[in-house]
Amino acid sequence: MKRTLVIELNEFNVRLLQQASERFGLEHVKTVLNWPHCETQADHDKEHEGLDPWCQWVSIHTEQPSSTHKVIRLGDVDKLEHSQVWERLGGEGISTGVWGVMNARRNGARLNRFFTTDPWNFTENPYPKAVAGFFALPVYYSKNYMDLSYSKAAKAALTTLFTTFKTIPVGTLLRDFVFLVSQLRGSRLNTCFLFGAFELLSTRLFLKLRKKYDPEVCFIFLNLIAHFQHHDWKDVNQVDDSSRAVFSFLDRILGLLLAESGSQRILVLNAFTQKNVSQEAFYCYRQINPLGFLHRIGLQPTRVEQCMTNDGHAFFATAEACQQAAACLREARVNGVPAFAIEIDERQPTRLFYQFSYWGGADSGTTLEMANTSIPLFSEFALHAKRTGAHVTLGNAYFKNLELPPTAPNFEIFKYVWPRQG
Repeated sequence: MKRTLVIELNEFNVRLLQQASERFGLEHVKTVLNWPHCETQADHDKEHEGLDPWCQWVSIHTEQPSSTHKVIRLGDVDKLEHSQVWERLGGEGISTGVWGVMNARRNGARLNRFFTTDPWNFTENPYPKAVAGFFALPVYYSKNYMDLSYSKAAKAALTTLFTTFKTIPVGTLLRDFVFLVSQLRGSRLNTCFLFGAFELLSTRLFLKLRKKYDPEVCFIFLNLIAHFQHHDWKDVNQVDDSSRAVFSFLDRILGLLLAESGSQRILVLNAFTQKNVSQEAFYCYRQINPLGFLHRIGLQPTRVEQCMTNDGHAFFATAEACQQAAACLREARVNGVPAFAIEIDERQPTRLFYQFSYWGGADSGTTLEMANTSIPLFSEFALHAKRTGAHVTLGNAYFKNLELPPTAPNFEIFKYVWPRQG
């Protein structure tokens, strides 16, 4: 079996990467963009209803359209009934390493040497357990950054730092620190910068595990470009100098991955891409404290699992309490528009998915109307982002030492990389 590296570079826009690589001289990004190319197609056309990474990456990993695997929401992967590609490869005697993939499960995959998924996954633990400490701070911060407990954040940070220094050589960390400081000049120290710094460290740990366990096939998921496009993609025609850092982080990461690739097969893909919508009024709001909010409006969830942006899963002690919560949230309005999209889990009647689905503008006078009560919107919600990038169905795959067709549905890509036996 020829060794294969799959780099899942979430949602990247080709034109944006071309602009950035020319402006900032990104050698490794240019290398990838000069490889042969396959255009892919997602099987949904509406964001928040299937044209999302937590659905389309499941399609790719299961090699099935979403109409078959039926996992549409982030956090719903525990319902998955179809095997994923690392499970199939293990059954065919091929070892794997899986790092950071979106909305996935290990599921006891045979010959899987290491496995981690996204920080919002609340049903899957990192494998082996020794790597879990690295994700303590990212997991805590990604779910609670609107309402941090500084004591919990400090504890998580110490756990992450301990695992990092225990695993990655000090000399390597010092070189990356010098690089990080060099990128601060002229850049915005925002979530995009922090995302890039985290994914650089994460890549270091991935490479350490790959060297230790030497699997035949590796998957690594990177989200820094998708995050930039959603939040800071201000101009479709040019890349601002203040954005240099996020693209430099990507170039450094690709350099590390390609430097250790040797003659193996490499696939860089995005599932689907984004278009620039910086001129449109499209806003995303996030709950400050989801559990507290639901308690304050009289609902009684036992716990809430916050998802990536404006959605989450609420769990109740009884199916009746869940139904009452769904009825309450369905009646909520902002500026006359339904405030929440609601789904009760058919197989778990005490589990409620809900998403704050108001996308318009809001100010200090905007209220959430529910249960004959007016709640100032910004007392319970904060502006997560004025979106600058939105999902579109077309995707891309760049490849080396592989053969792919010019076009393909995204869920068929791995069938060309690893044809099914028999």
